[in-house]
Amino acid sequence: MIIWYSSFLIDVQGSYQSGYTELQNSKKASGASVLDRFCIFVREQEHTQKASAATSGDSANVDLDTLEPDAVVLAERIISAGKLLMPHQPYMIIWYSSFLIDVQGSYQSGYTELQNSKKASGASVLDRFCIFVREQEHTQKASAATSGDSANVDL
Repeated sequence: MIIWYSSFLIDVQGSYQSGYTELQNSKKASGASVLDRFCIFVREQEHTQKASAATSGDSANVDLDTLEPDAVVLAERIISAGKLLMPHQPYMIIWYSSFLIDVQGSYQSGYTELQNSKKASGASVLDRFCIFVREQEHTQKASAATSGDSANVDL
């Protein structure tokens, strides 16, 4: 849960220092899953890149929007392994759905997985909220595509 909160602080509020402080606290928490530790690792790498770019004054070397092909393959293997180990866990299905949509650009497959996560038992309030947000994005993109408007989604 701390990982989600740190992501909220970093991505939504723009509070990088507070977010990374919370991230460090999540490393100390017991019971972190493999997926949690992977998320912490990814956030730490992002923080390291931003910090090195800020100290060197060279922001041209850091491009967080361009994905490394090897990293995408590794991420897919990790998420697929997690899905095999925990096939009925809603958060794992949501992670896979987000990966398909955001990384691979497979919107239809990702949305199908999202519908599967709605059917999974044991979804927490946070899981249901993530599903709701993704459904809103999908609805807005679909309505923008049919009306001819820009497909930018502003939540």
